[in-house]
Amino acid sequence: MSTRLVLVNAIYLKAPWEEPFEKTLTARGAFRRADGSTVPADLMRRPDVGARLTSGEGWRAVTLPYAGRRLAMTVVLPDDTDDDGAGAGLAGVERRLAADGLAVFTPTEDGGETTAVDLTLPRWTFRTAAPLREVLAGLGMPTAFTDAADFTPMTEEDLDLVVSEVLHQAFVAVDEEGTEAAAATAVVMTETSAPLTEAFVVDRPFLFVVHDVAHGAPLFVGRVIDPTA
Repeated sequence: MSTRLVLVNAIYLKAPWEEPFEKTLTARGAFRRADGSTVPADLMRRPDVGARLTSGEGWRAVTLPYAGRRLAMTVVLPDDTDDDGAGAGLAGVERRLAADGLAVFTPTEDGGETTAVDLTLPRWTFRTAAPLREVLAGLGMPTAFTDAADFTPMTEEDLDLVVSEVLHQAFVAVDEEGTEAAAATAVVMTETSAPLTEAFVVDRPFLFVVHDVAHGAPLFVGRVIDPTA
């Protein structure tokens, strides 16, 4: 079997935070994995970042805008794991995600007021790959992967084309400046008052969504089980 056609769909994001983290505040700290063990991770800190906080049964979320405030990242932090360290908190949030969709976690432009948050967030980089053939067949398009497929409108030659594989790969890097190691930074000047802040410490497995602010449409969705892996 020879490859005759490859279709590629790509999305790339390189965005600085609206309020970047100070690199001098990044320090090593314990990140507790789902099995109860801990690993030393680079934990970024912003004592007074402007963000939106939301919460629901078994979870809290913080939404951080990127420069320009058209895109944002929402980090969904489950309540602590069960006593057996089985990671039931994260599993419960993922079940809620599967049942109700992302809109539960991602506020839009009218989704609440910005507040001052004392945020601690791990720095992480990961690359993941996933074959989607079985997933797409299960979602209702099995014919494309069989000899019954008909792709004749896509070619002028007398070829019997069939989809042999669908591969998905994602790369995400988050650091003090933004996502995908953005070189640009945004400088925000505010009054030198000291508002009350709410602590939000991300030191255990969590979900993240990079999304459009106006409509909540997701660009990237993922989970971080171990930011050092």
